[in-house]
Amino acid sequence: MESETRKDRITQVLLETLSPTDLQVLDVSLEHAGHTAVLESKSTETHFRLKVISSYFRGKSMIESHRIVYRLLDSEFKKGLHAVEMDLQPDLHFSLSLMEPVLISFKLCPYVQRSVINLLHKNVNYSIKYIDLANKPDWFLKISPFGKVPVLQVGDDVLFESAVINEYLDEVYTPNLHPADPIKKAKHRAWTEFASSLLVDNYLWTMAKEKEESDKKRNEQIQKFKTLEGMLPEGEVGNLFFEGGKLHLVDTSFAPYFMRLKFLKDKNRDLDILEDFPKLQKWSGTLMNLDSVKKSVLPEVPEEYIQFIKSHKSYIGSHL
Repeated sequence: MESETRKDRITQVLLETLSPTDLQVLDVSLEHAGHTAVLESKSTETHFRLKVISSYFRGKSMIESHRIVYRLLDSEFKKGLHAVEMDLQPDLHFSLSLMEPVLISFKLCPYVQRSVINLLHKNVNYSIKYIDLANKPDWFLKISPFGKVPVLQVGDDVLFESAVINEYLDEVYTPNLHPADPIKKAKHRAWTEFASSLLVDNYLWTMAKEKEESDKKRNEQIQKFKTLEGMLPEGEVGNLFFEGGKLHLVDTSFAPYFMRLKFLKDKNRDLDILEDFPKLQKWSGTLMNLDSVKKSVLPEVPEEYIQFIKSHKSYIGSHL
């Protein structure tokens, strides 16, 4: 049975054949109402404007892509369709998603861990190369503008900066963890920067040589906890994420920080700086229980993290 309108039939055949990730079918017949061909036509649906984004067009020229659509609409042209304006594009995200991403970092890096959590949550195949930051290989220095990790390789392309890498991965692989709403997305990006500041605070706390400086860095974190505790939602029974009931990209930015606090607390309960913040404890516990977070570091990382701190002969290191 034919669909009720030509627009319906065009939409159906394009959906069934091309499986587009974006499809727009606009009836623009009224824009051509005075044309002779329209006046002579028995149909009122004579002109359409199409936008189709599909992996079907990958590797095909513009002419080849247009011929594909013309063939699909051949029966409609025979029934009075006069002209079709087409914007046909290959689905580049689909193409990129076929390339296995390669992360480059070192084992203790909290920033690459964000991307690993993202990839594991989405069940994406990836590989990771670990380098020695004290002896960076020449090939790494050639592809990393700042000589820093993490770096992401996608085919011949290279991305750097953890927030950029994580957002790229979120755009290419589903499900998307960033909110679609522009305001919410911007707020989540801002809180991601807040998470990065906590990672810096934590590093300086664990590296401080004297008690006075160590206490100062501890208190700076606690002051930020007060801000976080006040803005977090109540959450569901047993679980709490940054925005209610599901994981967002911003959660992946806080998880490495909470994990490092857990490493410290597991060695010395006196280093538990979340004890006065029930929402933060609940949020941290929710994230630490996720498989994507548990598997985001190698088994030896907790002990190597502690040994790294102790090797710097810091005040905190003397209490581990």
